[in-house]
Amino acid sequence: MVRPSGQLSFASAINTFGVRSIVFAMAIIMTAAIAHADSVNSPNITMNVDTNRAIGSGNGAVGTSVVVNTITLAEISLPEYSSGTGKSFSIQARPGFQFDPTSSVTAQSATIGINGGGLNAVATVVPTGAANEIITFNLTSGTNVNVQDIIRINGIRVRILSAAGAAGPAQTTLQLTTTTAGGAFTNQGIVATNITVGAPDRLVFSIQPGDVQAGFDILPAVRIVDFGGNAVTNSNRNITLAIQNNPGATTLNGILQKLTGQGVATWQDEDDLNITVAAAGYTLRASHDGAAFLTSDTVDSTDFDVTSGPANRMEISTQPVTTPAGDAIELSVTVFDDMDNIVTGSTADITLDSAVNTGGWPLLVDSSLTKTTVNGVATWDATDNLRINKAVADYQLSASGAGDPVFTDFFDIVAADPAAVRFAQQPSNVDQDAAIDPAVTVEITDEFGNLTDSTALVNLELVSDCGGQLAGAAENGVAGLATFGALSIDTPCENAILRATSGSFPTVDSDPFSILAVVAAGGADACGACGTGAAPMTAVMVLLLVARPRRRGNRGKRDRRASDV
Repeated sequence: MVRPSGQLSFASAINTFGVRSIVFAMAIIMTAAIAHADSVNSPNITMNVDTNRAIGSGNGAVGTSVVVNTITLAEISLPEYSSGTGKSFSIQARPGFQFDPTSSVTAQSATIGINGGGLNAVATVVPTGAANEIITFNLTSGTNVNVQDIIRINGIRVRILSAAGAAGPAQTTLQLTTTTAGGAFTNQGIVATNITVGAPDRLVFSIQPGDVQAGFDILPAVRIVDFGGNAVTNSNRNITLAIQNNPGATTLNGILQKLTGQGVATWQDEDDLNITVAAAGYTLRASHDGAAFLTSDTVDSTDFDVTSGPANRMEISTQPVTTPAGDAIELSVTVFDDMDNIVTGSTADITLDSAVNTGGWPLLVDSSLTKTTVNGVATWDATDNLRINKAVADYQLSASGAGDPVFTDFFDIVAADPAAVRFAQQPSNVDQDAAIDPAVTVEITDEFGNLTDSTALVNLELVSDCGGQLAGAAENGVAGLATFGALSIDTPCENAILRATSGSFPTVDSDPFSILAVVAAGGADACGACGTGAAPMTAVMVLLLVARPRRRGNRGKRDRRASDV
């Protein structure tokens, strides 16, 4: 019953809308009362996701529309509605719903002519069924300022058109606008709808896996839903998870299958669902057992990353190799978590040191012996110039900074390119024209003093004021050592010096030594000839044996013999 003022009583709102729609009815009444404008009385309806869904809108749609009983519009304060050009009211299908295109929607008022008709004439509009369709009725005549205007709308039939309209359980199906006729409603929701759940349509991840550390629990949830995304609670199934996109080429560990409860399968800590290989872009696929669903029987999760854990251990990922002295030693150290993933998400400081250093020679570097990992790797390359200047065999380095220290393979430091000469066996004093013994030797070394394996020619020359000629003063190196076994000098001299040369290498001088003159035969001292260029005399020592006569007498004494003299 419409009250004389046009307002609905609270009791009539309950009778009209039902207990479930009390709040909705109160909202409409309060809105109208506060605005001191028009009121609307609309029924509530019940729709099923599948039965009352338009054919072609998805699998399982039946296409049956639901009739909306009379909708009544009424003025509250006079005058309000007015007729004439541009005066109208409209009803629009809300997103997800449609007017049944086979229906005819009518509007009728005893005081207003609608769509060109007379008072109390029925105006009819046939909807198209388009999404978001608006049905408009024009108030073309009538409206008495002294009489309450009441309009009744009938013949509306509605269906669900998309998942937006099937998402329930409670929605408003239509929206009303009366402001262009003088009323107060603009897109006011009307026709409260109770949406009942449809048949199982598909699976959805109600909780996505999300990024997780390697080996940690993955805690997704998978729900059975109808066309509108409403949980289907009366069809329990076994839900099985598997890796779909598998950038780490690994397996999914833990409990892989769960039975739904109230339509949802939820993985918890005790299920130990995890992936141990760190990689970006994993997805999980959920499937169910039993009868097929309407739209799909599987669903894939969104992408998620499995990240590495904290640094736990190291490996020498690039081993040092045999390297010339002074050249850059290249190596790298990779840091892993306890699942053997390279630690890319954090950094660690890795320090190198000598582990086995047979020569006791220092490890040198232009940058630093401590490097910070980048994407899990600490690298020493040519720009760091990590080096050892002493040629040694079986050198070994250690790395520390994440877990226990690790050690490189043994490697050798060999001599660099030949660059210098040095006397290994210095010359000793010698007679002129005699071979120097022990033989003078000269080493061919690199710039750091390491003996090379060069076969380069080494020449010796005499550096002194005495003059003279050298014999045997040119020898090739053998494994870097030139030996002068026949080296002699024909001129006596004090403080003589030998100078060694080899190609473009810097020259080097020996320690001073003497070339001794020899005594000539007849006792002449050959030293008198030193520096004169005359040939020295050879000294000859002569032992003379003198015989003495035997004394007579003293027979008792032993005879002396010439040998006793």
